[in-house]
Amino acid sequence: MLGAFARYGLTAPTWKSIGGGTMVTVYLKEDLKEDLKESLSPIQRRILEIIRSNKNITQKELSLMVGINEKNTRNNIATLKNKGLLQRIGGRKQGYWEVVL
Repeated sequence: MLGAFARYGLTAPTWKSIGGGTMVTVYLKEDLKEDLKESLSPIQRRILEIIRSNKNITQKELSLMVGINEKNTRNNIATLKNKGLLQRIGGRKQGYWEVVL
């Protein structure tokens, strides 16, 4: 697998043990990151900006800061997670957000 990353000029993934499991981080090429950034809505960009400044923010606080309801906040967070731009490290109470961009 690592050979395939090298052949395509990609940064090798990293592995991290977390709570009895393993998290693998795969790094995107810079031009892919730019394409992903351009496909974000203004609200999604704002969510990432806020989370970068406060990785421990709650979804309720985020909703208030962005000016949308909590359901829309959850939907936008799900979209960002599906695009690989945002991840939750740890659980709901003790965890934090990490912007992967």
